[in-house]
Amino acid sequence: MIYEYRPLIIAAIEIAIIFFVLSRGVRFKNLIASIILFLAIYQIGESLIVLTDYDLTGLKIAYFATTLLPGLGLILVEKLAKEEHFGKYVFGVGLVLSILFVLIPEPVYFHENINCILKVTSANNAGTFYYTWVAYYLGSLALTIIYILVLIWKAETSKERYD
Repeated sequence: MIYEYRPLIIAAIEIAIIFFVLSRGVRFKNLIASIILFLAIYQIGESLIVLTDYDLTGLKIAYFATTLLPGLGLILVEKLAKEEHFGKYVFGVGLVLSILFVLIPEPVYFHENINCILKVTSANNAGTFYYTWVAYYLGSLALTIIYILVLIWKAETSKERYD
């Protein structure tokens, strides 16, 4: 079936975009290329999950890449805003959790496979780690969204002040 190879096709496209970004004079090109690289690595992990009858290696690769993305996204927002607050710290926490996710044997298991949609639940040996990861991931996404909203509010407020 073609859906099994969809992630590999997307990863190939993302890798081509990386080369395009790196060949241009784009601001923050290394950071943007890193974000796209981890998106491609996620796709490769997803394809390993589907092509290897749901082997944990693909899951670990996908989670590794996914865990690093919120920190990189926050760093990008900070660079665009020309401010530096907590992006590097969020990325550092994500890096530690990603490495632990790869090192811990069977941190999660597959609960259910329905039409190539994978539901993952925590395993009995993951408890605290898994919930820490969930808190980090959702917290860092919420933090980034709130930070973007604050930046928008600041821009609107300063615009009103000078109009």
